[in-house]
Amino acid sequence: MPRSGLISFPDDLLSDDSSFYGDEDTKTQYEEELKPFNPRDFWDIYETSYQCSIIQAKAAEASVPPTTRKREDAEDEEVSLKPNKKKVKKEADNDNNVGSKSATSSSSAAQSATNAFHNAWEARPGGKKTAESISSFLTRLPPSRTTSSDMGDSWIWCANPYRTKHDTETGTDADTGGFTQAGHHLLEKFMERRQQLEEQNPDKVPGAITRMLGPDKQKLEKDIAELAQKHRLTSGKWMLFPSDHDVDRVWGVVAEATWNGRLGTGSKVAPTNSGQNEHLVCIYTQDSTDMNDVKSVLAEMRRLGLVQDGQIAKTVYYKCDAYTYLELTSGNEFKIKASMYNSRDMFKEVAKERSRNKR
Repeated sequence: MPRSGLISFPDDLLSDDSSFYGDEDTKTQYEEELKPFNPRDFWDIYETSYQCSIIQAKAAEASVPPTTRKREDAEDEEVSLKPNKKKVKKEADNDNNVGSKSATSSSSAAQSATNAFHNAWEARPGGKKTAESISSFLTRLPPSRTTSSDMGDSWIWCANPYRTKHDTETGTDADTGGFTQAGHHLLEKFMERRQQLEEQNPDKVPGAITRMLGPDKQKLEKDIAELAQKHRLTSGKWMLFPSDHDVDRVWGVVAEATWNGRLGTGSKVAPTNSGQNEHLVCIYTQDSTDMNDVKSVLAEMRRLGLVQDGQIAKTVYYKCDAYTYLELTSGNEFKIKASMYNSRDMFKEVAKERSRNKR
């Protein structure tokens, strides 16, 4: 007799012949439920998931005796949390490269083994998520068919998650509020100077007053640049304007290259808006004063077919974020040129450099 409170089980209750996984009907039901599951689709989404990577890293760590672990092992584990990276295309030769001398360009950010993975726009409704593939991201938010109200965001964003040491140490905590306030004060002082000249020279035409303000305008531009450095607002962007019919293709090229660490520090595209015929696409660089970096991103844009050089090529323009925050658009009343650089001038400069080097 078994002791009180205990139940006796027959010896063959869990034998090899028992229906441990359920009867035939149950197994058939589960097999039917599993048919739609595609492992390839699953790993397309979750191969970059932090949770999956952490579980794998912990499992590997458990198999190594604690006494054999080194500091380098910890650094390797940090790197292992990054998504798989495609090999970055090597810089082309001088005939196909605008910024080949840049050793720390944002377009080659994925090459550095010391880069820290960081998806800056993970939390934004319009941002690419770490756990989704590029194709899923582009399908979820096609700019030609997505409105701001649809996604609850003003832009569709894609980060370059492979941040260089330079990117990490500069510009990531820009004081935009402080810069904007001080910048508007500079603009107000400039307009006061203009008004003063107009009062002192009532017979002068507006063009003459503008010429008289030349030195003041140069000082204003210099002061804005120094103020941007002080407030760590050094970033800028190349701007594309694809049509509504072509924006999905262009954005697909930009987003994929950005996410894979080949193009800029990040990119964004304007969603659709009733009545608009084109979309603004911005490709960011970390420092608008770093000419090598700015040129290298332009070079990668050309390799990707986003921009061309030559007489009939459409010119693209580069604008610093400091001017964006001060709302300095084309034709502004301060007569400040809204864009800092353009592709036409940069390609001409490179052609001259190549010509000099061949002599």
